[in-house]
Amino acid sequence: MELTWPVSVERVPRPSPPSPPPSFGRERAPETGTATLPDWQRALPETMVRLHAVEAAAAAAVEEELTADQRGRAQLAANQLAETVMAFGYVAAAQRARSVERMLAGTQPLTDGKVLQLCEDAVALRQELAPDRSPASATLGDTPGSRLVVYSSDAEWSEQVRTEAGIRGLDTFQTRDLATLRQALDATPDAVVLDLSGDTSMAKLLEGQLPVATTAVVSTYQLADRLALVDAGIGRVLQSDTLPRDAVDAVVALLGSQRLEDARVILLGEQGPLVEALEIRVVELGAAVRCHASVVDLWEELVDHRPNLIVTATDDEEVTRLARLLRVDGRCADLPVIAVTADGTADPTALYRAGVDDVVEADAELTQVIELIRGRLIRSRLRRSDAEVDQLTGLPNETGARRSVERLTALARRQERPLALAVVQIDGFGRLNELYGRNLGDDALQATAAHLRQAFRGEDVAARLGASEFLLALYDSSCDTAAERIRSVVQELREVQLTAPNGVPVRLTLSAGIASLPLDGREPRAVRRAASEALRHARASGGDLVLTTAEVDEDQRDQVQVDVVVVEENDVVASTLTEAFASRGWEVERIADGQTALERLGGAHPSLRARVIVLDVDLPGPDGYVVLRRLAGAGVLRHSRVIVVTSSATEAQTLAAFEAGATDHVSKPFSLPVLVERVRTALVRIAA
Repeated sequence: MELTWPVSVERVPRPSPPSPPPSFGRERAPETGTATLPDWQRALPETMVRLHAVEAAAAAAVEEELTADQRGRAQLAANQLAETVMAFGYVAAAQRARSVERMLAGTQPLTDGKVLQLCEDAVALRQELAPDRSPASATLGDTPGSRLVVYSSDAEWSEQVRTEAGIRGLDTFQTRDLATLRQALDATPDAVVLDLSGDTSMAKLLEGQLPVATTAVVSTYQLADRLALVDAGIGRVLQSDTLPRDAVDAVVALLGSQRLEDARVILLGEQGPLVEALEIRVVELGAAVRCHASVVDLWEELVDHRPNLIVTATDDEEVTRLARLLRVDGRCADLPVIAVTADGTADPTALYRAGVDDVVEADAELTQVIELIRGRLIRSRLRRSDAEVDQLTGLPNETGARRSVERLTALARRQERPLALAVVQIDGFGRLNELYGRNLGDDALQATAAHLRQAFRGEDVAARLGASEFLLALYDSSCDTAAERIRSVVQELREVQLTAPNGVPVRLTLSAGIASLPLDGREPRAVRRAASEALRHARASGGDLVLTTAEVDEDQRDQVQVDVVVVEENDVVASTLTEAFASRGWEVERIADGQTALERLGGAHPSLRARVIVLDVDLPGPDGYVVLRRLAGAGVLRHSRVIVVTSSATEAQTLAAFEAGATDHVSKPFSLPVLVERVRTALVRIAA
């Protein structure tokens, strides 16, 4: 039987009575296109009734009103719908109906990603079965998007891959039967995901059939297994604990590297037969080509537009200058250069030393030169795709996040749905590194990233922006909905305990600011700025807090957050302390009297917030003890630690300071290094 694209051979049990799925190895794909037009006309009314049941279930799921009874009826309708439309040759519609049937199976609540996919499948079914569409219009040639085959014995993992692929515009065919997999490969898919965790040798059985964009998931990295995968033509190898999202990301990267439509090539050299021939052939690859006669002409374009490859057909001196110029510029240091040199006159060794990647003589076969260019373009694009991933956490980095957010923004506008952006930060990350070292800081970043990856899947985006900041993009979420989800994740992360090198347990807290499109801006950049501003206020309030833009108190918008406030009347002492603290990189403010300290730190709407307050007792106006007691009554000590400085070290003064709420006590004359160390310890403790 000839396999058209895409077709599902999986059967999911109907809701009543429950029974285990049949053996996929024994199941035969349904015949397609065997019924006549009069048969289709007679079946059409009942088909539309079943389609309506699916659409009603999708609508109820969006409103979170999908009952178990309605879900069971819709699953049965999808099962019958798939069998009916397959018989009339509506292959793509049958695949969509099978997708709906699988998502509605069971009793687990539908995730946001599955609800989104359910709606997309319902809309696609209506379009596929429109009266003006014939079965022929739903075959392989007209299926939109890239075609992905997924082979796995893990049905749940395979289904999650299908959901992730659907979000990225890939049509997916799933199977766990080797014979059916071979049939699917005969239909020349664009990409394949093979779950070979049980048997990597199976890749050899498929050698010669696999497309370039093939990703294998394996449980071992033994050299023999790697060689077998390479020989079979596997393009990317991932570990068996890989998330479905990562497997699909690898496929998308491989597909993108093969498609050269948006690749950019610069040709450097005077116009002539060689440059013209190269330009024509590179354009035939699908890449965009720009020609320049000199290095000076191309430099501005080089920096602004980042081409994928430079091909030179000029003298050695010009090529050497260009290569050296590229290799010393961080923005272009990894840009590949191919030098096409005059016959026998070039010094390849000198060119390679200058940083040229490939040297080929002008009289070489043009086809070989073009294949060299094509290979370099593919590797360059793959490397750039890898450059969009943060190597420490495995999350998309700033560049990768920008692409994903742009995609979600376009989808949100098209569907007229909200999109929430959240900027999340680990509280006290700098002091965590300072006290326990960078290794623990890396552990904190990885733990946070792993938690975010598992909590936000499907259509959501989680990315690392740098240092201790992360970005979350939540499709079809208002600020309030996003805040509820993120607060739940923050609460769960509080239970994660890291262990410092000295054995001290360390717990993590996060702060987050949330904004939404279109309420806080029409463009992602504006929305992200609003989220960052909300984060600033969350941190100014002591951290461990999630704030939406609507929750930011108007009276707090001008509040200043600093590390240390020095409350000291004596100008010389105050200047010495502020300089010592500032030299450690801490933000410092000085206040000279008790009344100003109360107004700025503990009023109804304080304009200043500090993590540590160094408070002298002998102050004009209310003295230090009065200031300390009033700050405690105003709740300031919940987010600030106070080190009291007294003129002597009597027991009564020390007890008075601690009773008033101080966390430490220092008497004059004090050792400046000791006081600085006490402030550092207080900063670290309040961060932890």
